[in-house]
Amino acid sequence: MAKKQPASKSAEPEVSFVGITLLDLKLDFNPGLEEAKDVAFNYAVHITRPQDLGGDLFTFRATVSVVKQEKDSDERSTSFEASYLCGMRGKNCDCKYMEDFALFFAKTSAWTHFTSLASIVTQQMRATFPFLPVAPSFVEFEDESSET
Repeated sequence: MAKKQPASKSAEPEVSFVGITLLDLKLDFNPGLEEAKDVAFNYAVHITRPQDLGGDLFTFRATVSVVKQEKDSDERSTSFEASYLCGMRGKNCDCKYMEDFALFFAKTSAWTHFTSLASIVTQQMRATFPFLPVAPSFVEFEDESSET
């Protein structure tokens, strides 16, 4: 009696986290803004599209920032920005799958790293910032950003 062969199924995508490291840190501080009564806070997460390095390894850069400025002003007054290099392994993944995973990764891991660092740095700057939200409201690719 012949053995029945299992039905062949297409390989499922597999993605795993490799690491995240701080690449760059930018600080702008305007002590006069600390006295302003009417301020606005803006948060942003921008990432590059994942780059295939071969051997199932992909990397992308995530740039996360928080800006405090007087309302109705275009001038960046006090800001904190961090750039991270993020790495992941992807097997059986197309570009769209890796881009979706990078967006998720930036919204969770990169944002979490940033919020921890931001709380320490802004306290050391003696800048008044509210606690950052648990997750950013959006993450976008740099080439789709409306910022220049």
